[in-house]
Amino acid sequence: MIKSLTWPIQYVRESIAELRKTEWPKKNMIINHTVVVLVTMIIITAFVAAADYLLSWLLQVIIIR
Repeated sequence: MIKSLTWPIQYVRESIAELRKTEWPKKNMIINHTVVVLVTMIIITAFVAAADYLLSWLLQVIIIR
C-alpha cells in the first residue's frame, strides 16, 4: 500500500534528476536551427505552390481543348 502511494513522488524526483543532467542547446544553436526550418518551409511552400499553379494551368488547358 505504501509503495503505491510513494511511486509518484519517486518518479518526480527521478525526472528532476534526469532533467538536471540534460545539456540544453545554446541560444545560438536554437536560432540557427529555427532559421534552417523557416527557410526549408519557405522553399517547400514555394515548390508546392508552383506545382499547384502548374498542374492547375495544365488541367485547364486539357479541359478547354
